[in-house]
Amino acid sequence: MMDRNEYENAEQVRLILKYWFYSRISGCVGLLFLFVTLITPNWIRINSTLSKINLGLWNICLDNTCREVSGHAPILDTCRILLSISTLSGLVAVSAGLISNPRAGQSKWPLITSLATALTSLLAIVLFSVSVMSQLTFFREEREAEEIQFHYVLSYSFIGCCVGCILFFISWVLFVLVKIKESAIMPPPCPVGPENTAETDSIGVDADRSIEQSLSGIGCAYGVM
Repeated sequence: MMDRNEYENAEQVRLILKYWFYSRISGCVGLLFLFVTLITPNWIRINSTLSKINLGLWNICLDNTCREVSGHAPILDTCRILLSISTLSGLVAVSAGLISNPRAGQSKWPLITSLATALTSLLAIVLFSVSVMSQLTFFREEREAEEIQFHYVLSYSFIGCCVGCILFFISWVLFVLVKIKESAIMPPPCPVGPENTAETDSIGVDADRSIEQSLSGIGCAYGVM
């Protein structure tokens, strides 16, 4: 029969494993979204009576013919760097989450890198939206002056980046919950019995017994299922 502390510890461990599992899933799916959006040229789709244009971070496609974006655009370069850093950070976060073992104590790398991935991708999204939308507004005014029908929509690459950012925020929150649950686990009380109260002939025997009890307490805290 489990006492109250052992039962509460068992519940905490179940929640830790549950949160850890879902944080891994969120990180893996989020990394997939970020990688796809980094390389696909479908952040903005521009439709007019003359042509259809798809704009990405690296390429621009005119009527299904793609080429590399020419010229030097500081804001676009910044978005590329931010999203590249975000993808690399997400790779580290997913790798650390898959390698780390929640039973052996959580590594801080998944917690830190998940937050870094979410923040850098969010910054890239905001910067791209503000800069590109202002340019498109100017472009639309110029085309309207020429009486050319023109409209644009955010395409699936932009939406995918938003989804990846949200998933890494979710992964970070789950890792935070894991840390909270870890701190809530109470070590079991030291067993009291005749063998613990009897006098020993050697101080070294008492020290060895104390170490064994400490190790058994740690094993109990994370070993209860």
